[in-house]
Amino acid sequence: MAMLSCPLMTIITEVDVVPGQEGDEEPTASKAYKFRFLPEAIPKCFGDRQLQADFKKWGLDQDMVILRFLYDSPADTESERQFMVQEFFKSAEAQRILPHACRGVSGIGPGTKVEMEQLTVKHTDMSIFHVLTEKRIVNAATGRIQGRFEEDWEGIPLYDTLREALVCEESELYETFPETIRQELLFKVFLHVVIGGASNQYEEIVTPYIEHTKKIFKDLVSVRLGPDGSIVCPCKAYKITTLCGGAKLHSIDHPSNYCYVVVDPTTRHLTLCVYFLRHGEATHNVASRTRPANVSREDIFTDPCYEDAALTEFGRQQAREAEAPEGVRSAKKVRLICSTLRRTIETAAIVSEQWRDLLAGRSVIVTDWAREQCGLHTCDTRPSLAQVEANAREFFGPDIGIEMKGDGHEEDVMTSAHPRETRQEVDQRVRNLVALIREDLDENQWGDDVVYVIVSHASFLRHFFSLLDLYDIELRRMRNCEWRSERLSLAVPRESPSGMMTCPIIDGCEVVNRTHLRVHRPDVCTPVSGITVALHPADRDEADLKEWVDRWSKGAKDVIDGALSVKHVGDTGRFDISKKELVHGRPVALISRKGEKVDVLQRQLVSEGGSGEVTWVELTY
Repeated sequence: MAMLSCPLMTIITEVDVVPGQEGDEEPTASKAYKFRFLPEAIPKCFGDRQLQADFKKWGLDQDMVILRFLYDSPADTESERQFMVQEFFKSAEAQRILPHACRGVSGIGPGTKVEMEQLTVKHTDMSIFHVLTEKRIVNAATGRIQGRFEEDWEGIPLYDTLREALVCEESELYETFPETIRQELLFKVFLHVVIGGASNQYEEIVTPYIEHTKKIFKDLVSVRLGPDGSIVCPCKAYKITTLCGGAKLHSIDHPSNYCYVVVDPTTRHLTLCVYFLRHGEATHNVASRTRPANVSREDIFTDPCYEDAALTEFGRQQAREAEAPEGVRSAKKVRLICSTLRRTIETAAIVSEQWRDLLAGRSVIVTDWAREQCGLHTCDTRPSLAQVEANAREFFGPDIGIEMKGDGHEEDVMTSAHPRETRQEVDQRVRNLVALIREDLDENQWGDDVVYVIVSHASFLRHFFSLLDLYDIELRRMRNCEWRSERLSLAVPRESPSGMMTCPIIDGCEVVNRTHLRVHRPDVCTPVSGITVALHPADRDEADLKEWVDRWSKGAKDVIDGALSVKHVGDTGRFDISKKELVHGRPVALISRKGEKVDVLQRQLVSEGGSGEVTWVELTY
């Protein structure tokens, strides 16, 4: 039996709405909402390679979808929000997008009526699942899920006691989670991740379920740090239970089918101007032009002499003559991104000489996400990351910083025996690149005064334009050193209301007050290896700092067994990363005075995070 999952839809606002200011006014019949699909607002979690692999194994790779839409008018009260959700399913934009993005959706239109159930979003960490070890559903030492005889419950196979506790109402284990927890959005996400899709190769260890639930939930909601130090989630979540008026959400009725709408009033919609440039002529381009159009070029593209193909002298001349568009030359700041292949790095270095003083952060991002469609072609292979960085420093010189972004593999893992990457694989790199831009905006707190320049390759850029629904751009092959521009819409955190600060979720931690972070026991079966705390109190002397750190870390040392590592940033706001002062893989908390910039430090922490996830929270004192 096919088990289909409808999308988790996030709706974000374009106007400022301060959370907590709700009235009792009913929405008027004349109130209208306009909605716009944001194809480029791609969830970060879907760029995670481990999540992609596990979702394919669990049958969720084609079934779980997260779509983001923009709404243009405030919805301050609960009645207004529910009215807006009703209007969404009647909208022309929903009719245009949902039937194509989600299997089973049909018949939605002006006559559609929605029955919904409001969920709670009070819990923002994974501590609600600690009960699994207390009830011995999960072994606390190994993380192994307790097995059981296989049984079918309303179309859901019960392989283990975890599934039994989640869905089987007749079981005593069902009481493991009280009804208040079952109404939490976080619980709903966990439930659907565990149940999986049509062909689910279930896990025997709970950790992957916990980790992927965490990643998805972070993409669905935003949180804030309240004036009292508590973590507040201003988002509202709804479960769509029924569509009336001839509309359908699913082709069949099944417990695994679901649709949730998350309304986020604190995320803003930012439109960026992005300029695209194809690299200059390279040696393999010259060789391929010697063949007629109907003759294979495979032997050229696989010839070892064209490995990581370099620019020709004519290609360098093209780059020198490729004058940047007026939008780049007149920008306040320019953020430059190029692929890890030699021909794009050199093209970017030559072209940017005209506006080098505009480079934001005096640095360049070099990333595998912007590489050409990879595979067997030697011209599209890269050397080690160390050599890529050396190439970039050679071309850009000592005055420009090089930020290496991507999955962090030192050797080239994209080269394979297959002729080319599949469209799905390249599309995923497009999503990763868009997520990188969104993270870059968030980390540096840049607005629409920055323009992005992406130097890449013909095939990759065609995928980029196609995936992001940029059909106003002619999808022909770009010529060497040809410029194109497009405006991209991204969802980024809105500046927090007065007295509140943006606070990414740190699992297992609770902010007690402005100078105290209490660390709880870790997620189920996930050991705590320590927390690196970066401090930026420029006006504090050593004695004062030590006293403050001792007070701040009280209660944490017992949990992490003395592994707390505190580094004083000082006046410069920088770590000497070359000395490896930060421990790879440990979560990081950044502490700074209110309003004080720690952008450079944040970028260093992220870029040096190694294979472990680097997480931080900004507090004030």
